[in-house]
Amino acid sequence: MDITAELDSLFDAAGYSANGTGECVLTFPPSFPAFRGHFPDHPILAGIVQLTVIRRMAERHSGCALRLNELRRVKYLRLILPDMPVKISLTTSEPDENGSIIVEALIENEQGEKMTSASVSYTKNQLA
Repeated sequence: MDITAELDSLFDAAGYSANGTGECVLTFPPSFPAFRGHFPDHPILAGIVQLTVIRRMAERHSGCALRLNELRRVKYLRLILPDMPVKISLTTSEPDENGSIIVEALIENEQGEKMTSASVSYTKNQLA
């Protein structure tokens, strides 16, 4: 199973729908594929995987595929470990004249501490 399918399973299990509110609580189990090589004895959720989670959640929220334009700002503040519930919150701008949207994302732990924050620019992919 690829990581997108695994993420979709986590979103489905959390009850997050394509027309969701832009907020979801996810818990990544120790069996989550991204933990396998990063790092075997001390697994953490890699930064690139966190960005993939944000993109996939934004795609489900917007109802279309997104293509990365720019990582405007990304801050990794705390480690995300297996079985750690995290709340992911997104806000999305209206498309600009070029069709780009800005997604502001915040990942927090159960205590409300910031784990990761990001501002990412995407373009909605057009179907051929």
